[in-house]
Amino acid sequence: MKNSFWTKDWFAGLLVAAAFFTAQSQGLLNALELAVYDFGVRHSEREPSDRIAVVAIDDKSLENLGRWPWPRDLQAQLIETLAGAGAKVIGSAIFYLEPQQDAGSEAFAALNEFYTNSSLLKAGAQAEELGNLLSTLPSSDEAVAVTQAFYKNSTLNGPLKEDLAFLEQALTEASNAFNADELLASTIDKSANVILPIFFEKGEPIGNPDNPLPTYVANQRIEKVVDRINAAGDYYPLSTIRAASPIAELGETAMALGSLTQLPDPDGGLRRDPLVILYYEGGNKFSYFPSLALQIAAASLNLSPADMEVRLGEGIRLGRLTIGTDEYLQLYSSTAFSMATETTRRSKSIRHTTYLRVLSNSANTKTRSSWWAPPPLDLATHSKRRWSPKPPRLRYWPT
Repeated sequence: MKNSFWTKDWFAGLLVAAAFFTAQSQGLLNALELAVYDFGVRHSEREPSDRIAVVAIDDKSLENLGRWPWPRDLQAQLIETLAGAGAKVIGSAIFYLEPQQDAGSEAFAALNEFYTNSSLLKAGAQAEELGNLLSTLPSSDEAVAVTQAFYKNSTLNGPLKEDLAFLEQALTEASNAFNADELLASTIDKSANVILPIFFEKGEPIGNPDNPLPTYVANQRIEKVVDRINAAGDYYPLSTIRAASPIAELGETAMALGSLTQLPDPDGGLRRDPLVILYYEGGNKFSYFPSLALQIAAASLNLSPADMEVRLGEGIRLGRLTIGTDEYLQLYSSTAFSMATETTRRSKSIRHTTYLRVLSNSANTKTRSSWWAPPPLDLATHSKRRWSPKPPRLRYWPT
């Protein structure tokens, strides 16, 4: 009996190939690859790092602290608490792209402006000047004497000037109290260890940017760029065309700024972090900027962008530490966050806490509590370590 054609080896191979291409066209292989990666992350967990902690915005914090976005005085309180507890570096993943607008602050600002431009501002000085003029007139004249007596016993003689000075001070203090941006900027400046994010929009440049980068953003450039493997033309970092930076009041007081540009996978999960992005500044000038995670790592080692070297197609040199990446200078994380399901599959290599828990401990910031206890970093141990993502080494600085 002759064998049917569907029992032939070539037909079996054809079925396998057809199944393979069908799965690939519908994204099933990609989904399987991501699932395998997540499985590897969950089953390669290590002991929690005692040098890193993520302060999460969770449901319980939202229930107790109010709806998002939270006012910036609350963010200032968090930073003050972390700094007081001994955190060496505080990296914020919150964008402060616009000034905070509150009804109270606007009302006090308008009232303060009215007072500053009104005749009340000069009334105290003019009342005092009037008294000086009356004192030069002869009191023998009955009309003059009556006027001098009236002035002496009236609020014009001292109390008016004192009350107006108090009003001016009260208005200034009230305006400052309602100015959450000024409070946050003051806290950031005092802490001297806060790193804020910049949003870079992905895209290939066609024309020039609308505006030049602010000085406090331009100062974050990585100037050292080398190409040791002829990667130019094939492997470049993520290309961006627009930058949205923190307002100047905050950006100028931050310790550093870093790119926080997300690269979601097809399932919405966040597994990669571009450690360096490429930004087109116009005039055929391209600049390299570090990510928020890279800036946090640098600050923890007492380093800055001046100590970074971009190695195209290879990775990053940070001081004496070599960070291996993929060809596009992206590092895979040990935490997969799914925007579709709003769930986080956490690796035990990173400690997590919440806003509510940190703020609940704000009254006891002189001692390092259980939610934050970073020991001194041993540079001798970490300075010569090399990280490589092939396969990905699951080490990631949280943002």
